[in-house]
Amino acid sequence: MTPNRSNLSVAIIGCGRVGSTLGVALSHAGWSVDHLHSQSSESAERLHSRLSKATVHASPSDAIERADLALLTVPDHAIPQLVRSIDDPSGSLLVHCSGSLGLDVLPGNARRGSFHPIMTIPTEPTPGILDGATIAIDGDDHVRGVLEQMARDVGGRPVRIQPEDRILYHLSCLLVGGYLSSLGAEAAGIWSQMGFDTERGIEALSPMISQVGANLGEQGIPSALQGTVQRGDVDAIRAHLVVIDQRCPQLRGLYVGLAEASLRQAIASDALDEARASEISVLLSC
Repeated sequence: MTPNRSNLSVAIIGCGRVGSTLGVALSHAGWSVDHLHSQSSESAERLHSRLSKATVHASPSDAIERADLALLTVPDHAIPQLVRSIDDPSGSLLVHCSGSLGLDVLPGNARRGSFHPIMTIPTEPTPGILDGATIAIDGDDHVRGVLEQMARDVGGRPVRIQPEDRILYHLSCLLVGGYLSSLGAEAAGIWSQMGFDTERGIEALSPMISQVGANLGEQGIPSALQGTVQRGDVDAIRAHLVVIDQRCPQLRGLYVGLAEASLRQAIASDALDEARASEISVLLSC
């Protein structure tokens, strides 16, 4: 029989952003988050203040051996060392929260799983932050059912990612979660050349970034695709390239790469005629 949340005790190993978010979300959903461990005693105590019935343990093994399921929410590079520090993983249900790693990073004599929300995690746990989020799971046959239920209970939508697709999946997440934030930082930085500080640029652009995400979710592709390339605005693209060369040459490669991606999308969706698409392609290649 597949265990359910009413008879599983959960340990959070690593009480940073991900661990705190999952710990609070699971507790609110009725799961028993009873055991905590973190290298940072400050982060462990901070999560403990939100989960007062939980016990903070001095070592990961102490927390894991007292729990039915342990969520390993440490950074990816720290997982192998953490696994080596566990006294006896046999019989434990160990679940890592890495987007890029497979199950083979966990000991073979443990029951193994992975649980990775596709979500930018805030500094402080926010109620409902995982509502509607897709959560990538994998695991041994008897583990996946538990993780699917866990995902649904915190408001997520579970999807199983095959091991051979793990890095491809992680790349997809990185383009949005990592590089979209980097793109926003570069865009906000342009405001400093107009006499404003970067914070004012972020304030100006954040609502647009949020709406782009909403449009993608509500309208889908290609309806949500916008911009100068989609419109075939050759004069605007030419003007962009001139000002980039004059005032922010470090952005040329980024701009051209994004414009070429937008051009491929515009051609695929028949947003541009052949002549206009060719004109833009030549302009970007100069």
